[in-house]
Amino acid sequence: MATFAKSSFSANNYYDMARQQRQFPQGKYILRSQKKSPDGQQYGIYLYYYWRGMHVRRSVDMYVAQKDWNQEANGGAGEFRSSYGPNYKVRNAYLKELMHDIDCKIMDYIKLHGEIDGDTIEAFVISDSSDQMYSVGKERIKQVR
Repeated sequence: MATFAKSSFSANNYYDMARQQRQFPQGKYILRSQKKSPDGQQYGIYLYYYWRGMHVRRSVDMYVAQKDWNQEANGGAGEFRSSYGPNYKVRNAYLKELMHDIDCKIMDYIKLHGEIDGDTIEAFVISDSSDQMYSVGKERIKQVR
């Protein structure tokens, strides 16, 4: 005689299987391109956050052709492909560091206050000084020389 295992399905387990709401927003990089783009055309890279209906975008002052950008890499956050050139690793490291810094600020804010709204995220994303970006570029030029 065959014995059957008891089913572990119950109403409580059903609700546990639902998609969990994200505790804090995570950024990603998007390439602002047209649907029909000519080959070799370079487009700006934007840091993008979406949280509870609010979109926050900020340019990182980097440009790349579509063939040199991989949107699925880095966990969906996007990064430069090796076909971009010899300094693609430096640029990818910079993009990861920039997003990591903003993500850490957002997580710290949530730990302190319990929740966050879109205006606060926008303040974190936009307030990150563009002078910092240019200083990183200047340091890189000095290292190369």
